[in-house]
Amino acid sequence: MKRPEPKHPDIIYRPDLVPKRRRALFSGITLVAWVIWAYLFLPLVNLLAWYLGYELFSHHVLDLERSVLIGTLQAYGLVIACAGLVIIGWSRYHVIRFRGRERRTPIEDVSAAMLSERFQVDLDTIARLQGGKNLIMHLDSEGMVLSVQENTGEIADSDGESGFDEQVLQDPNKHEKPPN
Repeated sequence: MKRPEPKHPDIIYRPDLVPKRRRALFSGITLVAWVIWAYLFLPLVNLLAWYLGYELFSHHVLDLERSVLIGTLQAYGLVIACAGLVIIGWSRYHVIRFRGRERRTPIEDVSAAMLSERFQVDLDTIARLQGGKNLIMHLDSEGMVLSVQENTGEIADSDGESGFDEQVLQDPNKHEKPPN
């Protein structure tokens, strides 16, 4: 049976490109996660069963001589405390280790000349685009700008007018115009 095509571009959903071993690994991890998630609801299922007349709840929880509830809660508390201490210790270690040293450097600002060179658009057009409030850019398969639409905020008319002002930036013979 063929799967329906997703509504997203292929770059988002392409399971056929994932190796079979990795897919099997991820499926196994997912199965384990679902089993753990279901296990978390066992007390709720037990409570529901007790409400419906099944008596194990009273033997496991209410009968303190047989109950392991107190020990389980203590173990859970100990695990949570240990995990918290490890996380706090790790963060404190990094605060001490990197105090006063900033290894991250800011990214260089992109200039209009760099944008112009990358997208092969003149500097005047770049300046107008940078002043735009809400723009929609159509790109070709190589990432080059085909056209730019400025959203005027209007909804499409009955004759199909979209409420966008369009400006074609490249040679229309070089690239196809995107569908409206």
